[in-house]
Amino acid sequence: MSVRVTSLHSRLLVWLLVLLGAIWIATWANNQGRIDERARQEVDNRLLATATLVLKIQRQRGAEALPDGALAGAGAPSDALPAFELRSRSRVVLRSADFPTAETPATPGFSNQAIDGRRWRLYTAIDESSGLTVRVALGLEQQQASVEALHRDFDSPLLWLLPALALASLASVWLGLGPLRRLERQVASIDPTDPRPLALPERRVPRELRSLVHQLDQRLDEVRDVYARQRAFTASAAHELRTPLAGCLAQLRPAQHGRDDEARRRAFGRIRQGLDHMTELIRRMLLLARLDRAGNGIDKQTVALDEIAREVIETYRERAVERGIALELALPSRPLLLIGEPSLLSAMLANPLENALNASPTDSRVNLALGVEEGEVFIRTRDDGCGIPHEERARIFDPFHQGHDDTYQGSGLGLTIVQAIVHAHHGRIAVRDAEHGGTMIEIHLPLNENRPEA
Repeated sequence: MSVRVTSLHSRLLVWLLVLLGAIWIATWANNQGRIDERARQEVDNRLLATATLVLKIQRQRGAEALPDGALAGAGAPSDALPAFELRSRSRVVLRSADFPTAETPATPGFSNQAIDGRRWRLYTAIDESSGLTVRVALGLEQQQASVEALHRDFDSPLLWLLPALALASLASVWLGLGPLRRLERQVASIDPTDPRPLALPERRVPRELRSLVHQLDQRLDEVRDVYARQRAFTASAAHELRTPLAGCLAQLRPAQHGRDDEARRRAFGRIRQGLDHMTELIRRMLLLARLDRAGNGIDKQTVALDEIAREVIETYRERAVERGIALELALPSRPLLLIGEPSLLSAMLANPLENALNASPTDSRVNLALGVEEGEVFIRTRDDGCGIPHEERARIFDPFHQGHDDTYQGSGLGLTIVQAIVHAHHGRIAVRDAEHGGTMIEIHLPLNENRPEA
């Protein structure tokens, strides 16, 4: 059963230990081969040195036999010397007591042979000029003893290195993740009711974490802005509801206890008017909340935007005639098909048109134009009103912003909802000056969604 490591500290430590363990195993395996080769080379060097020494001493003494201890006197301890045999032609000149007596072929060079039940490493050297043949032998158990000694010399440090590497890895990972722990403490100290950017000094943030901290500060700024907007929205909504509610309460007593029927009717009419205003306000707030919550999850379908525009124009045609305003609609020759929610797109067209009618004087024009340019669908609503001051345009999409004109007071949520609808359909909205004065609300929607579903 596998265990999933979810801790970054544990994961880094495991991977570091695996890497160091692989290096340790590779070093150990490499040393094993080198130790065996080094032990064999050491034995061969001893055999070669002994053979060379025997030949050198024998040449110096001529035909005289080597006395006992001659090799020891040449500088090599007798217990460290291999067994040897010296022959002149086929006659044995000298043989050490421990040299194997069994006859074996005298082949020049190194060889491994089993003699008298014991394995030997032999070296044979032939001097053609003097007719001398020297054979040097060393039991392979001595080579094995050298191997074991070298293993002790190499393996002991490697074994001690294992816990040292583990402790060093643990300390390295712990120290290396120190900035993350400090960042964790900084994030944990954020006040959830008033989130503020961390604003950490750049020199205290490792280069690898700077992008993360920067993105986190941006998100905290956005969350703080959202909180501020929510608080402002709640306060404004409470204020907008309180005014008509207070009016309704004020009219309740005359409506219930008034002696004059006409006064009671007027009171009930004002109550109905206040309730209608609150109902419309709540409906719009619910629509805005739905857009904020659903985002791209709204129920979209293929719609003909030009047909929706005709319906909206007809809805406001009578009001425009009553106010003496010419209501114009400009559409392209081909249908404008796009993916969206019909009711939301209708509200997106209706609100700027209603604002334009309310802002326009008598004997003026309001124009709604739809078309395609530069790969996008455009919707432009123009009026001949007094326009919107430039310093106020940045706030007209804020919830409950009523604007500078007191002649008409709406809910203050119209353009806020329009902006949310545009964003839900991946578009953009802007406020501009109309060509001959007044205001133009311009909306752009992406043309790549203007395809009917199969």
